[in-house]
Amino acid sequence: MTALLEAAAGEDAAYLTTGVQIAAGIEGDTEAAWLSAMSLPAIRPYAVAELNRRAGRDAQHDPLPGLEPFECDAVVMASQAIVAGYATGGSEGVAAAVRQAAAPGSETVLFEQMWRSRHVIAEQALMTAGKLHPDKKIAKAARAASMKAASVRNSPRGG
Repeated sequence: MTALLEAAAGEDAAYLTTGVQIAAGIEGDTEAAWLSAMSLPAIRPYAVAELNRRAGRDAQHDPLPGLEPFECDAVVMASQAIVAGYATGGSEGVAAAVRQAAAPGSETVLFEQMWRSRHVIAEQALMTAGKLHPDKKIAKAARAASMKAASVRNSPRGG
């Protein structure tokens, strides 16, 4: 299982999501593999969630000590889901991923967190949502956030 998680960490968002889903479905003593995966930045948010789930804990509200999610974990997971949503379901996949990550009406807040995170995957997700989200208002908010991210990245003090 460790090899599966390591391979998933080095691939695109759709492969990452699929690899994590397969690993989460493996029963038995897999805690060591999930703990090892904590060192992989792309896998860490999923490892935190899975280890807490297996312990019967809620990662957001009642995490195990040492398994608290980082503030950026939710942004990374949402970003990866948006990119994977495009790869597997096109514009409807993007819309579904945004719906899952943000309550209706709070998409702009999610997009602001994404552009401020400065994660490459977040920038990719913003560009994807900006081009492909079927709701014009949401797509416009994603494009605005994408432009802010690019502006910060290209400024003398931003990158």
